[in-house]
Amino acid sequence: MKKKICMRAAALVLSLALLCGCGISAGAQEKAAATAEEKAASGEQEAASAGIQETVPAGEKDITTGATEETAVGTQEETAVGTQGNTSAAEELSAEKIENNGGYFVRVGNKVYFRKYGQQAVENSALFGNFLEYSQSVGMSKIVAYDPESGEVTEVFEDAGYGRLFAGDGGFYCKRAGDGYGDIAYWISLDGTQSVELGQAAPLGISAEAPETLSSAEDASFVTMRDQDPDHAGDLFILHGGEETARAVRGAEESLEFCGMSGEYAIYLNCDTEKNVNYLYSLSGKSGEAVCLGEMPISKEESFYPYLEAEQFLSDEKGVYVVASNYQGTGHFLAYSLAVSAVPGTADSLKLIGSTNLTPPILFLTAPGEAEIVSCPAGTAGLSEGAYGDLVYYDSPHSAVKLIPDYIPEGEWEASDRRFLQTAEVIGDAVYIIVADTARNEAEDIGWRMSYQLKELSWLRVPLPEETGDGGGTGAEPELLTQELF
Repeated sequence: MKKKICMRAAALVLSLALLCGCGISAGAQEKAAATAEEKAASGEQEAASAGIQETVPAGEKDITTGATEETAVGTQEETAVGTQGNTSAAEELSAEKIENNGGYFVRVGNKVYFRKYGQQAVENSALFGNFLEYSQSVGMSKIVAYDPESGEVTEVFEDAGYGRLFAGDGGFYCKRAGDGYGDIAYWISLDGTQSVELGQAAPLGISAEAPETLSSAEDASFVTMRDQDPDHAGDLFILHGGEETARAVRGAEESLEFCGMSGEYAIYLNCDTEKNVNYLYSLSGKSGEAVCLGEMPISKEESFYPYLEAEQFLSDEKGVYVVASNYQGTGHFLAYSLAVSAVPGTADSLKLIGSTNLTPPILFLTAPGEAEIVSCPAGTAGLSEGAYGDLVYYDSPHSAVKLIPDYIPEGEWEASDRRFLQTAEVIGDAVYIIVADTARNEAEDIGWRMSYQLKELSWLRVPLPEETGDGGGTGAEPELLTQELF
């Protein structure tokens, strides 16, 4: 697979000298930390709703990776990245910061980019109304840019991909549905005029410490991919400058779970099902070395199936911080969860922060090298009750601001027509959300798991209130960016 990736990405390597890197904004955590300090000074320690949960019933969580995109990326030319003078996109990536990289909404410079799914681009029926990671290979979507200053929404180019956007090296790393097994990874320029296919794989993460200026291939982003070639399925590998520079090979009795990236390092869990044990590893995109950071401190008697799922990942200059959980049964019920810290590249550096069998811990960085378990996922947004309730913004580790009261009423859960929040992501002074309006589709139910038919997708921007910290109040009315009927 390494040879295949290198051949397909050769054009990317030759042109990276013309492209520029990206700085990742940590504004949401910084803003939340400032709010927490203000509250501590005033003696206020309010606890709000617990952490954001996925928009599925309690105990149920989809663990499928990824999706796909179409072979020809619209009518765009597949060519060497940057060889046709794509300097405007590169300059925008270098001169401005990137925020929320790896989200469904990503800010690059002064614009927020997202994918507007077209008809037949996503599955029209899905369990629990989760549509974004289930694609169809026959439909086309559009990459859209929103300018918060002018309010202008522009359809930039047609795209056959789905899933999250990873900005770097003058464009986006994406995935599309393959014609057969698995997905196809590709890079596409910010204006959509150039693309490079990267083989049967799916991007999982991109380095959070890319340089402000990119003058050579050595300064390119580190991108972690999951190999989906049948001969290497489940491996993780890192692309740097368009070439594979590191690989974690999945053993016959192993499962590799990606956690996140910290600079050159990919952090992942290696579950050895034969030994009934999990290890935390770092993989260097520079040296190619995989280092065991330590064994996850779980009793072998606690679970008949030891697989851990990554729930949260944070990093700073002192280390990485991971929350991972074990779920059991067809209902996917939580068995236990733990939070750990470690130093990438340093063997046996893993330390336990805390563990529980109630709800997964939520971590917050209080200082370099210091993480504590808190009640709210500060700097993020979601529904107050997980799958329904108020749309809220967690302005500190201990409180939430109500943006839209009763945005999805509890009584809608078994209604014939209901709404599902697909994602809520904080960028700058607003929360960007995707909402699906659906109808019950009992013919596609699987046992007790309810299926819903997609009727409409809407992309909205919800401004944050100018002042937070009172636990109440609402922001301005949501702004509709675009929508699509299905």
